[in-house]
Amino acid sequence: MARSRNRLHASSGKLKEAFAAAKVSAEIEVYSAQHGWCVPDMPAPGGVPIYNKPEAERAWGKLVALYKAALA
Repeated sequence: MARSRNRLHASSGKLKEAFAAAKVSAEIEVYSAQHGWCVPDMPAPGGVPIYNKPEAERAWGKLVALYKAALA
């Protein structure tokens, strides 16, 4: 898991560099959760829940703010 997390952080750095080079504003975040973590009723493989309430609330809050700003 740590190797995967390090790869994600490295990829996000490259993505930030690409946006900067293109002079495009962007916010890139890597959340400390598994894939599917924003959906409360996501099936739990092996009985281990994926949903991460604090991270999901943070992500949904940012998404709603983005929609409000973009669709205003």
